[in-house]
Amino acid sequence: MLRALAVLLLAPFASAQQPFPGLLARFAGHDVDADGTAEIRRLETIGGAGEATAPRVIVFVEQRLLTPRAGVDEAAIVALRERLQRFAADLAAGGRRCELVGAEVYSGPRHQDGRIVLALRRVLQAARAAGPLQGAILVGHFPDALLVRTCSWRRGDDVELVGRDGEKRAFHG
Repeated sequence: MLRALAVLLLAPFASAQQPFPGLLARFAGHDVDADGTAEIRRLETIGGAGEATAPRVIVFVEQRLLTPRAGVDEAAIVALRERLQRFAADLAAGGRRCELVGAEVYSGPRHQDGRIVLALRRVLQAARAAGPLQGAILVGHFPDALLVRTCSWRRGDDVELVGRDGEKRAFHG
């Protein structure tokens, strides 16, 4: 009886989202393939707006755009932050919770693009598991995924794709 009462009392809170900074902290130094190279170096909340229980939109912003450096006017960084916060407020006005996230991902000489995309996908999967997720936006230079051979143009060789019905179809050069 006591357990049933606890379930009834806690039910309204069951769908509430988990704290977002804690979710991001889980992915600091995230290494998808355990090769010693972290695809996600750091994720940090840099702002946001909206009700905590509203569906989330995550805006990943390349950390390089937010960091003062030679040749970049400090006023440009301040203006970018202001525009991002205004964008977050606009999304909040539409009934969403916007999370602005500074993202530092691998940018070394090794080709890690697909793994970076997979790492960001894991962040989004965890966010979706924590509460409703409506979308993600990338601001800055993030890699394209070319791990899976899907492209909008035909190449000269044979291609075999699985259709929506689950059946494989062969396309010959």
